[in-house]
Amino acid sequence: MYDESIQRALKRHRIKPIVLPAQFMQALLENFSGADPVTQIITGTAGDGKTYHCREVWSALGGDEATWNKGTKVQTLAVGQRTLVIVKDLSELRDEESAELIAGVARDVTQPSSNTVYLLAANHGQLLEKLKAAPDTPEVRRLSDVVEDLLVTGGTDDREVRLNLSDLSRAPAAKMTSYIIDEIGGHEGWAGCDGCPAARDQACPILENRRRLTGADGHGKFRQRLASLVELSERNGGHFPVRQLLSLVANVILGHPDGRDGLMSCGDVPDIVASGRADLASVYRNVSART
Repeated sequence: MYDESIQRALKRHRIKPIVLPAQFMQALLENFSGADPVTQIITGTAGDGKTYHCREVWSALGGDEATWNKGTKVQTLAVGQRTLVIVKDLSELRDEESAELIAGVARDVTQPSSNTVYLLAANHGQLLEKLKAAPDTPEVRRLSDVVEDLLVTGGTDDREVRLNLSDLSRAPAAKMTSYIIDEIGGHEGWAGCDGCPAARDQACPILENRRRLTGADGHGKFRQRLASLVELSERNGGHFPVRQLLSLVANVILGHPDGRDGLMSCGDVPDIVASGRADLASVYRNVSART
């Protein structure tokens, strides 16, 4: 899983993680810690941050980090007098596992007296497939109808089903792009460049790209145009998961055809500058992803 791999890499390299706003986090925490919580489904496309939301909810409500990192498919946590069941990726469950789980969810969301609530994460298609594969009971059919209503219209007439659905793919990517630029461009790790000869000589294409991206030294136009480009693409039907936006910003800063996998490292900079090919690291070139 992408989220788990990132967490392991952060610990291995002792890097402070960037912190991005999770659009539904506050609402999820208020729901599950409140007096009358309801089951929550988080959906979206791959890379939207579903696993991140689940992990942060687990941690914020007192879940043990080591227990989460074991990678158990279904996690349970006592929250007051209730049990919270978290499934960070419904597609990880075998058909018989998901069928049993969904049957339980269908029963609990229609019983106001139930002491069990759920936080389920799944891509749009996976969620619908798992619902279709579940036992054909009145409760499951009712749950499926409500989920489809919430996916299509954002609401449902069946108010007695204690369920809410949050779609991460509806978040404005242009705003998230700005957050990512601030977090990456302002990360404390850049202090490690202070003693670099390339930084002193202002010859480092990585640092130049960072300056242009963050809008430092009066280079605010590029940042504005990048956000506008993302917004325009969204209006034309495009979708940018957080994972894709992170890759975009990383490529803007590090992109160069001579780097490994098309990305510069600090060790590549002297040779790139000496060869006179630093212009190939241009932020404009990197946005267009030319090779």
